[in-house]
Amino acid sequence: MLSPKMMGIVSMVGGIVMVSLQDAMVKLFADSYALHEVMLVRAAVALSLTLVMLQISGGLQQLYSSSFSLLVLRGLMLVVANTCFFLAMVKMPVAEVVAIFFIAPVLITALSAILLKESVGLARWLSVAIGMVGVVIMLRPGAEAIRWEGLYAIGAAFAYCCMQLLTRHMHTTASTATMVAYAQIALLIASAVMGMLTGRGQFSDVHHPSLQFLLRSWTLPAEHDLALWVFMGLVSAAGTYLVTRGYRLASAPVIAPFEYVAMPCAVVWGLMLYSESPDSVAVIGIILIIGSGLYVMRRESS
Repeated sequence: MLSPKMMGIVSMVGGIVMVSLQDAMVKLFADSYALHEVMLVRAAVALSLTLVMLQISGGLQQLYSSSFSLLVLRGLMLVVANTCFFLAMVKMPVAEVVAIFFIAPVLITALSAILLKESVGLARWLSVAIGMVGVVIMLRPGAEAIRWEGLYAIGAAFAYCCMQLLTRHMHTTASTATMVAYAQIALLIASAVMGMLTGRGQFSDVHHPSLQFLLRSWTLPAEHDLALWVFMGLVSAAGTYLVTRGYRLASAPVIAPFEYVAMPCAVVWGLMLYSESPDSVAVIGIILIIGSGLYVMRRESS
């Protein structure tokens, strides 16, 4: 039988594959719909599935938690992370956005040692460092890989880091399904508010594609697009549940390196959806990133 640490790792990997797919799919609608219109439908579907999970795992009374304020704060961090990540992806290839986003596991590892007083061994620090070398290779310093849109990805990374540290802090006071439910409620409310403020397109007279995606007027989606949004909501709920479960089962320093699984996933989704083909430099970076994650898994299973 798998140990809690290994169960956390397996949950994280499965969740990241799902989350990375629906994240990449958002870019499909960047030229035709408003970001928060897509997020509203996705969050509504994800919340419905999450409430079912709550009912099965102990009842909706789990929504009443002693960690209410922290759950709300965690939800807001997810809203910021999602918004910034998707705005970065409008003009940048999926793999590049994900590569920049990978400052987050390093922040999680460092801050978990400082704020959560968790033990971080030299081997884990080394594995994260090797993974980050791969990320830097993919960023290609000096080759203009990091444009100013990369600031959105950095903002997303910081917000995500804060969200996962809150996840670890509440692992004994709030269930996985409760955390996911509050996160989807936050996304739902934030998207609805954004729609009320900007949905008529009164602020859409901007020239930058990322801001157009944020401020575009809301329109009635085509049936095919709506079906894809529903699919994204289902995948989002399942993936977020598994990622959150991973952080509850294992310590942040153990789990954080497995965020790097999203890097090869991003390359695959970028190739399949947008014909963004990785070159030899990208392959070298991916090998280093995957290698660091596999090393941590081997250490934990021994």
